Amino acid sequence: MPDLPPPQPESGAQLTGDDITVGGDVAGRDKIVNTTTTTTTTNIEGGPAARYAIVGIVLIALAAILVIAWLAARPPVLPATPSATLTATAPPAPSATPAVVASATLEPASATPTASPPPATDTPTPPAPSVTPTPSATATEPPTFTASPTPPAVLTPGAAVPVYDAFDDRCVNAARWALQTVSSATALRNAADSATPEASATPTPEPPACLPVEDQFFTEGRDGRLTVFVGVEAAGSHGLVQAPAGCFREAEVVLAIDQADLLAPEREIFLSMGAALQRRTGPAVLEVRVRASNFSGRVETDIRPRLTVPDGTLDLSSTPYTLGQPVTVALRARDIGEAPAGGTAANKILTIYVNGQPLAPSFSIIADPCDLSIGYQAELQTSLLGFFDEVRLALD
Repeated sequence: MPDLPPPQPESGAQLTGDDITVGGDVAGRDKIVNTTTTTTTTNIEGGPAARYAIVGIVLIALAAILVIAWLAARPPVLPATPSATLTATAPPAPSATPAVVASATLEPASATPTASPPPATDTPTPPAPSVTPTPSATATEPPTFTASPTPPAVLTPGAAVPVYDAFDDRCVNAARWALQTVSSATALRNAADSATPEASATPTPEPPACLPVEDQFFTEGRDGRLTVFVGVEAAGSHGLVQAPAGCFREAEVVLAIDQADLLAPEREIFLSMGAALQRRTGPAVLEVRVRASNFSGRVETDIRPRLTVPDGTLDLSSTPYTLGQPVTVALRARDIGEAPAGGTAANKILTIYVNGQPLAPSFSIIADPCDLSIGYQAELQTSLLGFFDEVRLALD
């Protein structure tokens, strides 16, 4: 069967499904028959580029929604007013009492939450004072203390006391010292005599310029010291006493033992200073001994006071001493009250000092101590080398 020609389309345009057919005759000088068939294919998925575009559009739309919602929920911004500023109480004027830290308060414009106040730096405020005030010459005063009663000058260790004898002229001054043999009985008699005013006022004959003391083993040499050296061939107790007799408020003696040899058991050697005391219970003699002894079986050195009264002697507490070390031993008296009406004497306290430190106990006296003495004791089978460097006295 022969192939039939395709049917001719009708005049006009037809759109059927996915095919578009345009056909017909065009009237004119010639007849042109033209048939065009177009097939259109639609891609449903659109490819990766289309997907990214859609996702981007969605994100942009979502961001726009969130921004619009945030702007809608934000409260309106109100202009700052003076009532919303940070204020502080003014610090008080500087005074000796430190001020408390100033408190700062914020006064809101209304009960409705408003915008945060501007930074405190925008509105200058006076600085709050510190809790701990900085010391200054104007803001603070130096601490004050209640003054305690100042003790008399005689109680101040190391106070300037006039020199009585410096032993620097190679001559024991007979106008200042008298030679005596030290014994308890003699010392007590001297103390009793010192209690009588007439005894101190009795004139004494003019002594020689230099007191001969060589036989008592005293030597005032070139070194400016009164040296005592007693070898094993001699023994005894000798001393020098203040002349003319008199009383003093305080006395200081510098002395030392350089060498002490104890060649037999139960021996004692010492240098000493002493004075006669007037007490309500009777006269007494106080000695301060810088000594070496071997009563315990070995040589010991110390500084020990001894009080001699009519009933006997009393050795008091000692303090350590080192051979060759100069020490300053002082006696200082002070008043503790005025003499009562019609009375003849006031009560006083006498204290011993060693290198400026008080040595217990103190003593009750009714007048200043009198008749300062310096001396030594050396026993058989002993030797002693020591010196007195200086004597100071504050006389009445």
